[in-house]
Amino acid sequence: EAFFEISRSFSESLSLEETVAAVTRTAVELLGVDAAVLRMPEGRGEDLVPRSVHIPEERLAEALEPILSRPQPVARLTGLGLGRVRQALVLDEVTAVRLGGGHELLVPFLRRGSSAVVVPIVASGEVIAALTLLALDPARTIDAETVETLRSLAAQAALAIDNARLYQQQAGFADAMQHSLLPAAPPVLPGIEVGSIYESSGRLDVGGDVFDYATLPD
Repeated sequence: EAFFEISRSFSESLSLEETVAAVTRTAVELLGVDAAVLRMPEGRGEDLVPRSVHIPEERLAEALEPILSRPQPVARLTGLGLGRVRQALVLDEVTAVRLGGGHELLVPFLRRGSSAVVVPIVASGEVIAALTLLALDPARTIDAETVETLRSLAAQAALAIDNARLYQQQAGFADAMQHSLLPAAPPVLPGIEVGSIYESSGRLDVGGDVFDYATLPD
């Protein structure tokens, strides 16, 4: 039932930003950890860049957000076997250093008994994101049951993120196509001010309408 609700909440929005925010928020609430960060590729870069950081406690957010907002090299993630499989990795000092990026900065916390885990979010054999969780209290370490739940959560998140990502790409293409058909600027006519307001139905970014200006001979 819990995962049905999670799946429903992920699919409620086709906005990529809202979807990734829902993933990190749900991970923290469901697994009882202190922080979650979801990183995704940006353009053709070699790093996964944070797209959503969720730290409910404001006091902790001030200390943790600068650390969790660091990028993560994709090559180091896949180099530890976190590539085409949804294998979660519970971090220790050695693996955190090998991962580099923002994960390496978690080493001081791990030395004090905190625990962290990273799991790739995989769709069609491609790493489309990586989700990292952090539990600061040594008495609430991330155990095997939590890791298994996280892997299930990552599978649900993969579907939602991939759908939202695909929708964003299609909407971007449609938007570019529509703008290429619309006039770049209104005509300049003495004594007449010409302008336009366009709002597609259903509060969508892209609609099916086009318009143009025509200057008549008279």
